[in-house]
Amino acid sequence: MTAAHKNRLQQTTGQIEEQFHGAIQNVDEVISNNPMTATLATFTLGIISGVVIGAAMSGGRRHRSRYDQFSDQFDHLSESLQAAVPDAVSKYFAKSRR
Repeated sequence: MTAAHKNRLQQTTGQIEEQFHGAIQNVDEVISNNPMTATLATFTLGIISGVVIGAAMSGGRRHRSRYDQFSDQFDHLSESLQAAVPDAVSKYFAKSRR
């Protein structure tokens, strides 16, 4: 590797590190300014992850596809979250039918 390549690699690495640290600072600021929103988003992602993992691990019923089972579980979760969260946030959990 030539000296020019090493220099360019070091510059690129430095730029990536600066952007990464800037992104981390932005995330920290958003969380500090909106702690309840960040908590709700984290909680929601945890619930959805649990439902997805649970659906993947379940034995499943032979007469229904995994998609149908997941869809039903997600609909139930969506309805539960709509009842649990304030109206201002519940719009993010509205059912979407295809």
